[in-house]
This record gives sequence, C-alpha cells and structure tokens, in this order.
Amino acid sequence: MPTTYYTAIEEVIEHLKGLVVAAQATTLSEVQHVGLADDAMIFDYPAVIFTGEPVITEIHGTHQFKNYFRVGIFVYHANMDDERSVRTKKDLELCTKIKTVLAADRTLTGKVVFGYITSIIPGTIRRPGNVVAIGSRLTWYAEALEPFS
Repeated sequence: MPTTYYTAIEEVIEHLKGLVVAAQATTLSEVQHVGLADDAMIFDYPAVIFTGEPVITEIHGTHQFKNYFRVGIFVYHANMDDERSVRTKKDLELCTKIKTVLAADRTLTGKVVFGYITSIIPGTIRRPGNVVAIGSRLTWYAEALEPFS
C-alpha cells in the first residue's frame, strides 16, 4: 500500500506543533506557550510559535508532484530578570532542544519523505504592532510526494 503524505502546510504545522506540545511533559518542560502565527497575544514565556511559509510544488517523475514545505518556528524567551547574554544562551539552548525533539521523527510518522531544521537564527523578532522581542527563528524543511488527481 503506497504511503499517503501530507499535501497541505496546515497538516505539517499541526503535526510539528503536536510534537512540541507532547514534549512539554518531558524535554521541553520550560515551554509555557505553543501556538500559531495568528496568536494575537502571548502572555506566557518561553513561547514557541509556528508559521507556514510558501509551499513549492513541482512535477516529480510520473504521475506525481513533489511538495517542498518550510515552516518558521519562532522561539521567544522573555525572562527579563536575566542579562541579555544569559537570555540569548537560554534561547539557543531551547532551540537545540526543539531541534532534537523534531529530529526524533524526521518523517512525521511517514507523512513526509524527510524533514529537518535547516537554520537557527538568534536575534530579535518583530511582533504585531512593531513590538521587538528577543528570540530565535528556526526553519524546518521537508519534502513530500503527492499523486496527480
């Protein structure tokens, strides 16, 4: 029986979000909020926010497409009691933990061919209302196949 891969970015995001939520009980216990890009307000930190990026589709072989998924993962670490260098270090440590959690299931239980974190960029992130927050941006990338309909 052929594998049925994810064909929509929202399926991918929900799966990734579910992996992080599940890891809150163990590896990612410090994470207080896991959400989507349309979360208007974040009150609990550290927070992990998932956002979809453009999906690229091309013809791949006979009677199938290949979908290229990218997901932005924003990590906000807002303990303002720590100096900036300490906050940045904690932020990057949290990014490494997230990368490890996501690497434990590179196929999203068989729903993509292969997925992985392609970049971790520490720095500042602009939130709605032009609010600047200390955080990091991870990019997760995967490929999946889709039969012609």
